[in-house]
Amino acid sequence: MAEDEYQLYRAIANEEVYIPRRRLKAVDPSCSTSDSPFNTGMNLSTGPYREEGELIFEDIDEELYDLLSKILIKDPAERFKLREVKRHRGWLEASDPSRGTASKRIQVDSREMERAVIPITLLSRARSAVKTVVGKVMGVKALAGEL
Repeated sequence: MAEDEYQLYRAIANEEVYIPRRRLKAVDPSCSTSDSPFNTGMNLSTGPYREEGELIFEDIDEELYDLLSKILIKDPAERFKLREVKRHRGWLEASDPSRGTASKRIQVDSREMERAVIPITLLSRARSAVKTVVGKVMGVKALAGEL
């Protein structure tokens, strides 16, 4: 992709974002890790969900792909604004269940939230505050030394 860090940053800033046309199916919320096909030899899922450990993909809706491609444009002048996102058909279908769309909403259960969201401890907050204060003090001293 890039030979060094500088080239990597240039690639991130200038190259078009790759958006895949397929995504992993959502994991069945009723499936536990011990029910994985790797552990039990079960057949692969064919329904709307996959079981944990399975690699089953589904096509991304064309409207969603279009919306993502317009949100991720690098040039801020060309990038979709929030009001344009809210008017886009992909957003409207995903946010309004009364439209009767074939789009699949992503459902997140409490177990997934517990694994994805890690609470910040008091010690971590204190470290962050100390780093911020030290950074500001060191920055002031560096500026004072330049004068």
